[in-house]
Amino acid sequence: FAERAASLPSRYARVFACGPMPMFAALAPIVARLGIPAEFSTEAAMGCGFGVCLACVIPGAEQPFLVSCQEGPILEPARIRW
Repeated sequence: FAERAASLPSRYARVFACGPMPMFAALAPIVARLGIPAEFSTEAAMGCGFGVCLACVIPGAEQPFLVSCQEGPILEPARIRW
């Protein structure tokens, strides 16, 4: 993806991704470097869906953690601490 997106930067207006966190960790610096807006479907396990059980927390970049069921599960990669 990195090679293709770099060779055709205007072709990608936004990247949508779903999959495992290690894949997102590899993709996040690519989209950041190329300046392509992105949204990742984090697919965190949600126990209650209300943010009470904290089973779906993800490390946050600007705060200790993000409660995925309340703040996501679709998140911009810059909000996640890799």
